[in-house]
Amino acid sequence: DGPLDELDELDADLGDDLVAVADEALTNVVRHSYAGAVELAATLSDGRLTLQVRDDGVGPNEEPAGGTGLPSMRAKAEDRGGEFTVEPNEPLGTLLRWSVPTQ
Repeated sequence: DGPLDELDELDADLGDDLVAVADEALTNVVRHSYAGAVELAATLSDGRLTLQVRDDGVGPNEEPAGGTGLPSMRAKAEDRGGEFTVEPNEPLGTLLRWSVPTQ
């Protein structure tokens, strides 16, 4: 939602980060969630780019993740002064949110 086609004009690397985070998030859904459905939404609004990925799978757990995917997504957000969260989706599954400023 929003003028996503203008991302390259704002910051070419931002578009690359968005695609990398979306790819990793979807890979995690396929590998770990046992989901029947997944929804991906990208929004560019008020100087902020937000990616949300929600599924109806088993949801996050308290076990520490052994892979590099979540830390990489978090680092991409923090390097841009943004935020990264993974939390339970209601009523089932996981909600991943990656949000960064565009300026």
